[in-house]
Amino acid sequence: MKIQFYATILIISLVATGLACKKKSNNPIDDLPSATTTGANTFGCLVNGELFIPKVKSGPLGALKANYDVYNSRPFLSISARNNQNPGSSDILLFINASSIKQGENYSLTKRNQDNEKSYGVYNYRGPKESYGTDYNTNDQLTGNIKITYFDKYIVAGTFWFNAVSDAGEKVEIREGRFDIKL
Repeated sequence: MKIQFYATILIISLVATGLACKKKSNNPIDDLPSATTTGANTFGCLVNGELFIPKVKSGPLGALKANYDVYNSRPFLSISARNNQNPGSSDILLFINASSIKQGENYSLTKRNQDNEKSYGVYNYRGPKESYGTDYNTNDQLTGNIKITYFDKYIVAGTFWFNAVSDAGEKVEIREGRFDIKL
């Protein structure tokens, strides 16, 4: 009788443990942060199909920053994310400069100009020994989009994607992007 009782407890424990364990997915989309609007300070996307989540080893520069301000009498929103956990480092910059920035609006990412008068996206990759790295920029042909799903004076959340190209003609695809950041 005791053996059956302990065997039953053991089986229940094994089943409960198996249900509680989450298998790591082979699909990087499953490892992206949820698309929330609570100020969770999350950011994630796929860079050429590979997971990008901001992480920094150490130093004064944070992994994730958002700034809302006015430049040349126009509101702008900039979001930057950095990952320097692997050999090398990569950054993503999203910049919106529009007559107004509103919840529910879509903003096209196009060519970056000298005066930052347009909205654009940038991906930068630096190898382990590079100091500046390679910028991949949106332009008039390789564009993207940001949708602001939540915006107030404390939080900005949204989704994004963009295509970008380096000066050498190499292309990068940023997909399934999402962010939820305290301003």
